[in-house]
Amino acid sequence: MAYCMTDAPAPLTAETQSVEAPNDAPRVKVLLTLVEGSDFDAAVATVSRQVYDPVPDLVIVGKAESVPDGAEVAVTLEEAIAAADQSTDYLWILHSDARPRPDALSALVEEVERADAALGGSKLLVAGSHDVLESIGSATDVFGEPYTGLDEDEIDLQQYDVVREVSFVSSASMLVRRDLAQGLGGLDEKVPPVAAGLDFSQRARLAGGRVISVPSSEVYHQGRCGGKSRKWREQAGRLRAMVTAYSPLTLLWVLPYDFLVALVDSLVSLLFLRWRPGARHLMSWGWNTLNIPSTFGRRRRFKKVRVLGDEELFRFQARGSVRLRVIGSELSNRMLSIFDEDQALAKRSRRIWGSPGIWGAVLAVFILGFSMRSIIFSGLPNVAGSFPFEAGSVALERWFAGWNESGLGSPDAVHPSVGLTGLASILWFGAEGAARTVLTLAFGLLAVVGMGRFAGRLGLRGPGRYLAGLVVIAGPGTAVLAGSGSWTSLAAASVLPWAVRAAFVHESEKDRSHLSRFGWVILIGLTLASLSPVLILVPVVVVLAWKVWGGQGSRLVLALSGLLGTAVALQFFYSDVGWLLEADRRIGLSVDDLWPVLLVVGFLPLVLLEGTARRIGSLGVLLGLAGLLLVRIPGMGPGIEEASLILASFGAAMVVAAGLDRLTGRPKHLMSIVAAGAILFFSIGSLADGRLGLPSGDLSERLGFSVSLAHEHGPGRTLLASTQRSDVPGEARSGPGYWYRVVDGTGMTHDEVWLPSPRDGDEALDEALRLISTGSELRPGEVLAPFAIDWVVLFGPEFRLDEVLVAQFDLVPTPLDPDSRVFENPQAVALADAGADSAWQRSASGFSGDLGSGRVALALNHSDGWSPQPGPVGWQASVSAAEGVASFRGDSYSVAMAWVAVAVALLGLILVIVGRARR
Repeated sequence: MAYCMTDAPAPLTAETQSVEAPNDAPRVKVLLTLVEGSDFDAAVATVSRQVYDPVPDLVIVGKAESVPDGAEVAVTLEEAIAAADQSTDYLWILHSDARPRPDALSALVEEVERADAALGGSKLLVAGSHDVLESIGSATDVFGEPYTGLDEDEIDLQQYDVVREVSFVSSASMLVRRDLAQGLGGLDEKVPPVAAGLDFSQRARLAGGRVISVPSSEVYHQGRCGGKSRKWREQAGRLRAMVTAYSPLTLLWVLPYDFLVALVDSLVSLLFLRWRPGARHLMSWGWNTLNIPSTFGRRRRFKKVRVLGDEELFRFQARGSVRLRVIGSELSNRMLSIFDEDQALAKRSRRIWGSPGIWGAVLAVFILGFSMRSIIFSGLPNVAGSFPFEAGSVALERWFAGWNESGLGSPDAVHPSVGLTGLASILWFGAEGAARTVLTLAFGLLAVVGMGRFAGRLGLRGPGRYLAGLVVIAGPGTAVLAGSGSWTSLAAASVLPWAVRAAFVHESEKDRSHLSRFGWVILIGLTLASLSPVLILVPVVVVLAWKVWGGQGSRLVLALSGLLGTAVALQFFYSDVGWLLEADRRIGLSVDDLWPVLLVVGFLPLVLLEGTARRIGSLGVLLGLAGLLLVRIPGMGPGIEEASLILASFGAAMVVAAGLDRLTGRPKHLMSIVAAGAILFFSIGSLADGRLGLPSGDLSERLGFSVSLAHEHGPGRTLLASTQRSDVPGEARSGPGYWYRVVDGTGMTHDEVWLPSPRDGDEALDEALRLISTGSELRPGEVLAPFAIDWVVLFGPEFRLDEVLVAQFDLVPTPLDPDSRVFENPQAVALADAGADSAWQRSASGFSGDLGSGRVALALNHSDGWSPQPGPVGWQASVSAAEGVASFRGDSYSVAMAWVAVAVALLGLILVIVGRARR
């Protein structure tokens, strides 16, 4: 029978009780402590119905509007305890929100007497429930953290009905010897109920008394004495209880240890976007700091009655930290449950290995680990479009409307991924190499998990959903992008399933906070847009198509909210529209003609399957073929080319997930398995090299001579040229019969992969190279000197520049690389030339040097954003040397767009935090 009332069920009448206390039973005084919001009259009535003789005296503790006849009144509990005379044997401390059964007091007295205990606590049940246990006495760790051992909403089936010694009992209902209570000075009224019970129980035990739990004394507890607002006070009370009870030697190691536990708890909670634990720890330590005088006063008073050492408390405490166990359990559960939305792993169910997706997840992770072995042991290649991150602070400065160092420099915005890599470097404590490797490994895992979770949200439960994650990063389009060295394409493909999944709502999440859901959509959208801005449209397309297909669970509002992520790319679009529309900037990648056939063949068997798999497969083949078609349409820039190829892999992954959802011997399932298996097989073949499909090589090492052989003013630039487009790293410009670009002599970094729109200096360099290529200029070094080009490196087969440079006078052939032709230019100017003064050196994203009265010429495209006192010198920029530094700041519009992106990110983060708090 379930109780529907707020209070406990009506107590049994005295006539129904078979247990009656003898007339010579100990005398008891009931100290009924008023609790705000409780029903005082009901509390008095339950006390008056107690089956106990002699009838206990009643003392009302607190300010009551009306006092029952014969009852005493005390302002504080300490006053009530002190007023009890020697005729009283026991004091029953009872909260007014507690509803004891009629035999609760007699059971307490009987068991406390039988066990020769000094303090006994009742079994607390949740009022208004079907005998749900709240407390049966608790163990603690050394920090006073309670550990009840009860499961959530555990029903009382008498499984704990045995009298036993415990660390502490709740102050909601406890029976204590009168002499002990007076010797200890009562409960600490500065702390909330649970902490007060802990403090009193510890002091009672150290004073030589036994503390027991009496399960036969049942009390229904409304819990009004607690509340969320008092959580930090309970925590503060536990800390105060430690300081009061423990010896100085114990406190010497317990307090620092507790501080470390609090720090770990706060940091891990922040990872889970929970700020309250950290705030509670801060308030707890702050409150105890302010109350040190009263705490030490209690220590001095307690010292007079203490007879036992701290080891008496240790006997009833759990080893280690309960809080750290909870943290560890949550971390492991989250790590395990990412592969299975029904959380069979986290619950340690017998269905762990019977869960449909687990074997697919294990196999996918194993293949993924094998495909990343070279990255793990040797690091990432530095070639094509995969280069080291720049220092975090500099990268963020460049993203935040700073100077774009790529090519001859530009005020145009850097690629939005530069902001993400800069943030990752800072979070990894400035270790850019480690951040790059860890981020790459994380993206690989995100692809597998994200595709599995997305397909699971659509209704698939088989192993194919996780194996499909491998197709996301190695499918028809992503494979050719990775093969061309595009690191950002791999990363964007890994985030795409999460962005699409965020626009779908699982049945189990319908009742969760909408704010948190919108927050995650925005944050994931920002991440996706920073890696490949055009892909931010895919979630909207998928949701619309899914609705047309008759699927359930998609939310168009969520998908549209994700478009806010484009805020991170506003600067980039504004300054370089050609990245979307200039077809001559495309890499020119093509997908094997076999892939459209494989996609169609992979889908055909799905037509015979049930609705969910068929619907997912049809949507997947549509997206895949659309991506392969878009990439063949002329007139689109590299941004659309990149997004189309990734979309093709995402569609192929959906086909694989649907085809490998059920591994049975039925003919229609066998056909889908074979067809989807073929797509999977051809995809993961590109991962065999152990670099996630990225090309091998280290251009930074090959061009390292530009640093080791640099002039006293430091490295300038290196001109790279080849007739093979793939030989030139990142974006390249088209010359007379070859491709070329200039790179920073200190080593190319991630932000330099994308070239900004050509400016005056770029046009001047193009004219210079065309002049040199004619063979009419015998001193090419002198022509290239104003561009701060220290070295010319020619890759691939010999071409026109090789013929020209053989006959010239001032470039020095230097055999520094066996696979290329290297020429040194001794006449190159410094990047920052101060004239008669010494050359200035790089300083973050600017330059610095000796103060002077003249000007410093910067071999960079002119922009008025340089300071101090900018001015053009032909195509170059120049600044005054008066301040000894040269720095750049973008125009106000670019800065405003950067702030918009920051505001959107903060909005998403706030929505997630607030939404989680409302769960």
